[in-house]
Amino acid sequence: MAHLRINPGLRILLRASGSLQVGLGPGGVLLDGTCEADLAFIARLREGLDDTGLAAAAASCRISRTRTEELLTALEPVLVAGSGQDPGTNGLRTDRLAPDRNAWSAVYGGDGGSILAGRSSAVVLVLGLGRTGAALSCALAAAGVGTLLLEDPLPVSPADVGAGAFRLADIGLNRAQALRRLVHQIDPTVACHLVSGTGTANEPGSGLPRMLDLAVCTAADVPDGNIGAALMSRGHPHLPVLSREQDALVGPLVVPGQSACLECLNRHHGDADPDWYSLGADLAAQKTGTPVDEVSLSVAAAGLAALQALLYVDGRNQPAAWSAVLQLRPADGTVVRHAYPPHPGCGCSLQPC
Repeated sequence: MAHLRINPGLRILLRASGSLQVGLGPGGVLLDGTCEADLAFIARLREGLDDTGLAAAAASCRISRTRTEELLTALEPVLVAGSGQDPGTNGLRTDRLAPDRNAWSAVYGGDGGSILAGRSSAVVLVLGLGRTGAALSCALAAAGVGTLLLEDPLPVSPADVGAGAFRLADIGLNRAQALRRLVHQIDPTVACHLVSGTGTANEPGSGLPRMLDLAVCTAADVPDGNIGAALMSRGHPHLPVLSREQDALVGPLVVPGQSACLECLNRHHGDADPDWYSLGADLAAQKTGTPVDEVSLSVAAAGLAALQALLYVDGRNQPAAWSAVLQLRPADGTVVRHAYPPHPGCGCSLQPC
């Protein structure tokens, strides 16, 4: 049975003039000339009414059928329809994700319950589990992603300890194993699996599952070319997240056959700087030493990357990282978007979608 309610993510405010405002941003509505009976009916709509309950609520609030239709028409931009249930969630998980359901209801202009249900069946691979990768994984688990695949053979070092990531007690443990424990402390219903071999030279991507919604690859300075090639060859969407000496980069979000790929990005850089390929090779060869994930920047990058990942998994809005790189600059705290269309010299656009 259909369940109609005012979008739970939107505020309802009564102005001094007597007008009723629903929502603070774009897409909100302003109602003039509301009376006490109207406000009582709107309060019932806030709680939610099914098809048969609308007429009963209108009668109990003593408003006419004509006035009921007028109010429903005026409120249509902020009404959402659903089953009234919380698909994909139950018990404590429902309570924990209540703010997320409301927030995404406001963002998407629909019932956030269906969004959370979709996330519960999503499979996301996270490669590289330092400060940024660990915080990102925890954010995805907390946001309702149902299955996480974790890949990193390294042990937790003192430099990996940070906000939203590992604790001192984790030092010496395998990163993926320690992170699985952290994830289950957030939500024990999340399926966490440890994988390996995505970027191996002999059989790249041999450990990848057939069904994968997204891979998020964290690294220092430049993406791992073997990992990118393995994901691209199997048609898996992927999002690089790079920590560098003076900034962090999120993107591009690569959707094979639809958006710019990592080779497109390399070609754009090569057009601007003839030495780019040799510099990139040197950076890839220097992936040793102290991690460069500064605490506040790693948390910001993890949050931004998690947001891009969730937007893609939800499938409602195109993420800002689609064919673009989001640059986080700690020097002034700004985020700059650099667009990179598919390069005409790259054949990735010929790959089937």
